[in-house]
Amino acid sequence: MKILIKIPVKSDAETVANGFTRELFQKLRPPMTSLKILRYDGNTPGDEVHLKVGVFFFKQRWISKITDSWDNDDEWGFEDIGLKLPFFLKSWKHRHRVQKNLDGSTIIEDIDFEPRFRILRNLIRQVLYLQFKSRKTVYQRHFGKE
Repeated sequence: MKILIKIPVKSDAETVANGFTRELFQKLRPPMTSLKILRYDGNTPGDEVHLKVGVFFFKQRWISKITDSWDNDDEWGFEDIGLKLPFFLKSWKHRHRVQKNLDGSTIIEDIDFEPRFRILRNLIRQVLYLQFKSRKTVYQRHFGKE
């Protein structure tokens, strides 16, 4: 399944790229969830991010590995895949893309995932979509609203 969210910001792509830090990641915590960053190596291939995520008292570990990064004339970004995922996810690939524009940049949340239970696929997609859509406010506060 696919989720694609585009968020325009005032900052240029280099500023946004340099702003993808542990501190920003902590601010991107989805509403009504808990998020504890256990390990955050960075955004370079080979780096890992270890999380404990939860809703109410139900907590799960999530481990992602950065598998790719790029910086070209059009775009900067990096990709992570899920190594250990919450029980409801079977696979996860997330491309963090920053499109270079003449006036600012556009942060693109480009996600491919497969739910573990097909019967819940539309529900899981909707929940994930809303969680990632909520990042718009944080990104625009951090990098400026276009």
